[in-house]
Amino acid sequence: MRQELDSWKAAGRKPPKKKSDRALTTEVRRNYRELCVVKKVSYDLDLRVDCLHNRKVTNEVISAVHGTLGSSYTDQEITAYCHKYFTHLRDDHRRKQNGKLDGHRKRSSRTIRLKRKLEKRRNIVESNKPPPLSTEQMAHAKAMLDADVTYMSSDESDTENDDCYGRVRKVRRLSWESKKLIELKDIIDNHGLKCASKQSKAKMVLLKRDSSCDISTRPVPKNLLNWAVDIFYPEDGL
Repeated sequence: MRQELDSWKAAGRKPPKKKSDRALTTEVRRNYRELCVVKKVSYDLDLRVDCLHNRKVTNEVISAVHGTLGSSYTDQEITAYCHKYFTHLRDDHRRKQNGKLDGHRKRSSRTIRLKRKLEKRRNIVESNKPPPLSTEQMAHAKAMLDADVTYMSSDESDTENDDCYGRVRKVRRLSWESKKLIELKDIIDNHGLKCASKQSKAKMVLLKRDSSCDISTRPVPKNLLNWAVDIFYPEDGL
């Protein structure tokens, strides 16, 4: 692989870009679902992934993925993603048997929304046109974004389908957040809306956020930044 890259550079050409892992994940899932419908072939989730039946299913998926992505990925790479997908299906299968699937999916959707919110704010702050923040506010913003989803307010969706538009989400305020933290997030969000493309703005209009009076039920994390905590919040609550 290294020699191939060097040969491209020696010829003064850029090496071809490899398809993203997201593309592979999508193709593995799509082709597996097609096999389930067209050939009535599916994993036996009560058996091991490396049993004879499940290996045959994986080989079917590998062939189908090569048919759409060509030689972009090796059999080993596709197999690894098939095994990840098998684990996902098996875990959902077990949760459904135990009556825990719906709760798991709701928690997963909330976590995904928090991570999307974090990534969106990080992109705004690190863009070529950053928000109008003071030196102190910029330092606070970077500290906030480095703390994963700790400082992101919870969004409660009004629908199970997190990808549809026309929905409303209730924004649940963090019980301990200070005015400084609220103001900082508002500045970043408003700047992001101001600089967003027409397509992004259209999506934002379709997705309505309702700043409710409800408080997030997420547990209070430890070792919070002093400036981010409301001065009236009880110390024993941290």
